Amino acid sequence: MNKRAELMEPPLFHVVTQWDEGCNKLFYTYKGTTLITVHIPDNLKPQYRFISDGNLCSTPMAQQMYITLPKDVWVKVDFNLSEDAINMRPNRAESGQAILGQVGKPLIYGANGIYDINEDMLISWHGCQWRWLENSINKDGDKYSCSMEVKLGPAPWVLLFRMQYYRTHLGFKYHEPWNKRPNNKAVTGWCSWEAYHRDIYAHNIPETVNFLEKEFKEFGLEYVQIDDGYQDLPQPYDINDNYYDIFLKTNDKFPNGHSDIIEPIKAGGLKPGIWTNVSITNDDYAKEANYIFKDDNGEPIKCDWLGYCMDCTDDTIENQVNPLYKGFKDMGYEYFKLDSIRHMIFDGLRKMVDKGILTNEEANTRFRNLIKGIRESVGDDAYFLACWGVLTEVIGLADACRIATDSGPNWSQIRMQLFESARWFYTQRILFTNDPDHICVRADIEYARSVLSLVTLSGGLYMLSDSVDKYDDERINMIKKTMPALTTVAAETGPIDYTRHAWGRVLDWDRANSHENDTFGSLWSIHFCQDDRQWSVVGRFGIHELQESRTSLEDLGLDPEKSYAAFDFWEQKFLGIVDSHITLKALKLGHCQVIVLRAIEDAPCLVASDRHVSMDAVSIISEQYDENVLTISLNGVKGYRFNYWLYIPEGMKVKSISYEGCNINYDAKEELGKLEVDFLSEEVKLEVSF
Repeated sequence: MNKRAELMEPPLFHVVTQWDEGCNKLFYTYKGTTLITVHIPDNLKPQYRFISDGNLCSTPMAQQMYITLPKDVWVKVDFNLSEDAINMRPNRAESGQAILGQVGKPLIYGANGIYDINEDMLISWHGCQWRWLENSINKDGDKYSCSMEVKLGPAPWVLLFRMQYYRTHLGFKYHEPWNKRPNNKAVTGWCSWEAYHRDIYAHNIPETVNFLEKEFKEFGLEYVQIDDGYQDLPQPYDINDNYYDIFLKTNDKFPNGHSDIIEPIKAGGLKPGIWTNVSITNDDYAKEANYIFKDDNGEPIKCDWLGYCMDCTDDTIENQVNPLYKGFKDMGYEYFKLDSIRHMIFDGLRKMVDKGILTNEEANTRFRNLIKGIRESVGDDAYFLACWGVLTEVIGLADACRIATDSGPNWSQIRMQLFESARWFYTQRILFTNDPDHICVRADIEYARSVLSLVTLSGGLYMLSDSVDKYDDERINMIKKTMPALTTVAAETGPIDYTRHAWGRVLDWDRANSHENDTFGSLWSIHFCQDDRQWSVVGRFGIHELQESRTSLEDLGLDPEKSYAAFDFWEQKFLGIVDSHITLKALKLGHCQVIVLRAIEDAPCLVASDRHVSMDAVSIISEQYDENVLTISLNGVKGYRFNYWLYIPEGMKVKSISYEGCNINYDAKEELGKLEVDFLSEEVKLEVSF
């Protein structure tokens, strides 16, 4: 969690228009800063809405401005942005469209919006033909900008400004990015729950850590989180205990206490994480505890799923809850998963509202104060996962939020992970990092491939959860190719249409007949911008059986006027040069296809690698083509071989290759050149001369 105390809440004030006849420019300013500059040709004069004339609604604040010209003409428009501004499509994916995500600051074809995360302001434009003039948001010192062209004319070009967009328009009232932002790091780790459930013992931890360290640490695995099973039941076990004793003490399976957990994890060079919940399940304890809700007769009130509910007063949080998390922090835990809180708010605190004990506001405030107390106890440097349910009250306090119910190795559970990742993607690294729950790679190999691919590409919380003896060579290799997770951010936004998106959870997809080939959640397009290198990765997932599809590049957020080299990651196969449309293969239930699309011109370039499913935001540090030499910097895993594929324009051939930190073999193909790189060190440099 990152504090941002130096920033102030942006005012709910309108954007002001200013016309400068001397330079024939129209300026849109907010808080005294120019946001947008429209360059009008010297011989034309625009008609436009003045100052607050475009105000549509005071709360939530919405302002609609327009510009017209007497004739059609292409006009340049400049955006002056903050460091946290990103390109954003102002609506969710519609029928046939891919869900859009981004890594870096790409400018995406057809994505007609800019979202300023710091200001929580969404700017979108509508009504006229337009095109980006660059491929990415530019950085010049501490200034960020981008430019576009729009074809203005007698038909109005509409600019829509929505202030405090997520906070007021979408209803996430605790979203205050000017005050606090979640830790947006990528998280890759292992969780014990689906591996052992409550049957976990102290000896399982070093066994697991030794395997994880050997196989996955170098590939990006960072955390090992122990789940339910280390504490005694019922909770608390001793009626003389406090709430914090439930978890600070351990059961007989961990005879040396939490050192049985923490020490082997740290010895393996990994970071320890711990699970807790808010359930009180000891009937005798609940009768005596003064912080449990009681009825008029003094009897503790039973709550579904929760057992009994803490009253979450300031005293209870200070004396019962905070000592637990301060104690864990002092022990050395760095990752905290707080479970069953959906039951606390829905089945506990709001049950007290139904009984007339609390008001709605009191229930929500007490819940928020509980989460706040835990956040302050673990500190801003710890990673904090709220579990489970999309709970508005954790925004600004939790770094990640479980967006799905319990997962597992069965198709129905994995399908849920795929679908919920799509449904809640508009919150990804805006409100928090989305957690689709742990990944069970012991599932059917194709199901596992799909969920691994999607969680990584969409930037979700990546936590494996199998006993490591379930990992055969094929699964180990597949995991390595999807580690680490990415810092993907949503590139589309808009309210959830519950009437449209909710039904996917209800239907039995195994037997459903769909009339729509690429249904919501089956098609994704993640756009990458890494220095001067830009590419897109298209993922198609068989939420149900999918027919072969001829998909337009425009629906993937790509310019249909450009040509792209296409490469299938899992099949390690060049699919040719595509323009306008791409053919996606038919998919069986639970299968996936992941394709990279790299725009090609008249110079050689990297197209793909087999190191990472992103192809490749992990091992490719930079590439630069100058004076017939392609210079490539890589960062890989020492002792491993990874393959890289080059697009080479017709008429060009590789003359020589110089290299440092590796051995190489070059395989010249008619379609793509293949570089086999054996990493002798982590850092490798290649110079390919043509």
